[in-house]
Amino acid sequence: MALENAGYRVLSAHDGKAALESVLNERPDVVITDVIMPVMDGYELSRQLKDNELTKNIPVIIISGLGETSDPYWRRHADADAYLSKTVGIERLLKTVRETLEKLET
Repeated sequence: MALENAGYRVLSAHDGKAALESVLNERPDVVITDVIMPVMDGYELSRQLKDNELTKNIPVIIISGLGETSDPYWRRHADADAYLSKTVGIERLLKTVRETLEKLET
C-alpha cells in the first residue's frame, strides 16, 4: 500500500514462479521480492531474472527476515541490486526504490 500511496503501480504474485512470469510479461521498472516464497525463492527469482537478456537490467530488491545483511551471500548468489531486512521501515523502502530507479536514469 505504501508503494501505491507513493504513486507506484504495484503488481503482486503469490509465488516465485508466478512472479517470474509476471516480470517476463509486464517488464516492471523494479522487482521487490521476499526470499522465502513457495515454488521458487527470491534468490532463484533474482538469478533467473539476471540471467535472462530480456530482464537482466531490471533491478531486484530482496527483502528478508533471514538476517543476511552482513553477509554478501545475497549478492554472490542472487545478483540482487539491494537487500533490506523485513524490519525496514516504509521510508527506507521508498528511499531504496527511489534510489534504485534513479540509478537506471543515469
